[in-house]
Amino acid sequence: MLSILITGINGGLGQALAEELAESGYQVYGSHRQALSPQQEKRFSERGIQTLQLDISDETSRQTFSRQLHQALAGKGLNCLINNAGIACPSPLEMANLDDIRMEMEVNVIGLLGLTQLLLPLIRQSSARKTIINIGSISGSLHTPLMGSYGASKAAVVALSNVLRMELKPQGIEVVIVEPGSMNTRIWNKVSGMMQAGDEKHRYQKAISQIHQRASSISESQADFSEYLDCIKHILVCEKPAPLYTTGAEAKRLKALQILLPRRVFDEYLMLRAKLR
Repeated sequence: MLSILITGINGGLGQALAEELAESGYQVYGSHRQALSPQQEKRFSERGIQTLQLDISDETSRQTFSRQLHQALAGKGLNCLINNAGIACPSPLEMANLDDIRMEMEVNVIGLLGLTQLLLPLIRQSSARKTIINIGSISGSLHTPLMGSYGASKAAVVALSNVLRMELKPQGIEVVIVEPGSMNTRIWNKVSGMMQAGDEKHRYQKAISQIHQRASSISESQADFSEYLDCIKHILVCEKPAPLYTTGAEAKRLKALQILLPRRVFDEYLMLRAKLR
């Protein structure tokens, strides 16, 4: 049975992925920063998912987690690491709280790389396939207003992943990036709670109202992770996975427009979309 670690299984994509892979016959380990609800503990237990607490932004927590996972694997290697944990702190860059940006980078970039470094020895121990899947975002390659710092963190994930892929390929370790489009996940619940109403008095009022509405509509919509889940399952069985996968119709459409339109025209489109025009 192949073993997989998924970070950030408290809800949304992480929880859906953990449950899907466990039901597909994988031995799934999952990390969570906040305490799980009794319902989540029951669901995970019923599916044989082993959970461990982890604050991915904290070095001591990462080291403790690594030792606990090593014990849980009982000398067996880790076949796949799925770096899914992440946060978003949307804001016009002019107003951005630098402490929030530092935390975004700690979680989305430094924490991801720090945990990967600690777990690479476990991945090398695996006698079967060895894969690292980094969950990026369309924001990593397509930069939109009010999501500048989040996009910067995900662009860094792309850079790290591309270099890791070349450095680890000779060791038989595949590194793949998955860029999901906007879906109903916990990250949008956090977005809708950011940027308080008092901010609406300034020049970014329409853009902030727009992202609040977008976050609310996404977080209230029915979750459909099917394409994303199918993509991950494909990577796990594919002999030669592609370096990058993009999921979601909107994300694919925007990437196509980015290629087809002149840069200034595409900028205007994104500004109109964000209510900056």
